[in-house]
Amino acid sequence: MVDKQNSNRTITIKINGNERQILDFPIKENIQNDRVITETVESVEADTLSEVAAGEAVEESFDWILPESSEDEIEEYIIAKQPKGKQKSSLPTLKKQLKKQNIGPVKSIFTSVILAIIIGTSFGFLVLKLVISDAKVEEPVTTITEETTTEKNDPVVTTQLLQLQPIDTFIIQGGVFSSVDSAKIEEQKLKQKGVPTQIIEDNGKAILVLGVADSIENAKAIASNLKASGIEVFAKPYTLPGKELQELTQVEATLLKDASTIYQQLSMLIAGGMVTSAIDENTLAQQKRFLASIDKQEIKSAKIEQLRVDLIGVVTKLEEFKQQQKDPLINDAQQHLLAFIGVYFTL
Repeated sequence: MVDKQNSNRTITIKINGNERQILDFPIKENIQNDRVITETVESVEADTLSEVAAGEAVEESFDWILPESSEDEIEEYIIAKQPKGKQKSSLPTLKKQLKKQNIGPVKSIFTSVILAIIIGTSFGFLVLKLVISDAKVEEPVTTITEETTTEKNDPVVTTQLLQLQPIDTFIIQGGVFSSVDSAKIEEQKLKQKGVPTQIIEDNGKAILVLGVADSIENAKAIASNLKASGIEVFAKPYTLPGKELQELTQVEATLLKDASTIYQQLSMLIAGGMVTSAIDENTLAQQKRFLASIDKQEIKSAKIEQLRVDLIGVVTKLEEFKQQQKDPLINDAQQHLLAFIGVYFTL
């Protein structure tokens, strides 16, 4: 049996914290009670929504409060309060919220892109400025480099003394004259015949040399060929005097130290070519490699450079003679070696 208190039930609605009694009516038990409650709740919700739509000042959010229920009572339901705010409709609010949610990432991306462009452009201008600055500074740097290179190419002078050893050789002498001028008159006559010549001043006299050899036998053989052409010559040993030199570069000292050996080897090759027309290929290649290793940039003396040039001239003409077997080529090789003797005397 249901008592009166449980028979008469009330639905109370809280709006903005104020309780409002909507209906006070008896509720039937069992199935009928449930139908009545449902219809009543729907009616109340419809009336409430009408009131909210009619009055813009009424807040959209409100609480549903139902009385406590026992076994047969209807439980009280409370609709959680929504954040305060006046809106005419929930649909526009939803659209605004969606717009805000979408604008946030878009705005963030747009900002990131703008910042990236600004930073990239600034960095590009900075790099361009550095490149332009480097290009402007490049001219003086190039000049400095060239100056440095020039200074670097200047041969390093050593303070060590170099004692040149005497060179023993054999010459074909065309005459001894009291003056260089007299020797030059005879020299011109011989040059017209294609004979190699070199004037050497020794002890106040001018010696006209027509050839050199590595041995007295080869010297006499060359002299015999010249005599056959009607030229008066005389073969004899001769010594190129030794000298003491200083203020030489390392390359100059190296070349002069080996000058005696190089001279002996090349005079042997020339004598062999003039007497037997045979050239030792291995010896020629060895001298060529040595002369190729001499850096002319490290030679500061014009006379020593001329020695190098004449020695290379001998090697070149011997190579040509070996291939072509022509007498003018071997005579040219002899002329370069005679020129070497002439410069060597003046060191």
